[in-house]
Amino acid sequence: MNEDDYVERRVYLTEDGKAVANVLSRQLSPRGKAALSEIKDKYGARPLRELLRYVYARYPDYTAKSRIKDRI
Repeated sequence: MNEDDYVERRVYLTEDGKAVANVLSRQLSPRGKAALSEIKDKYGARPLRELLRYVYARYPDYTAKSRIKDRI
């Protein structure tokens, strides 16, 4: 994998994914919904590379098999 292989992309839920998300959201408690909303507000607009840097710095044990961690 080279630097050109790493490209940021936006992803969207399919209609099936939206249906599953709706079912799951109905099962969440108000506290759970609030927690998810906080996470989305805090991290949702950040670029992928910034999110990766954060995760790789904060949780290095989870990056052991990463192919791109030396470039993040």
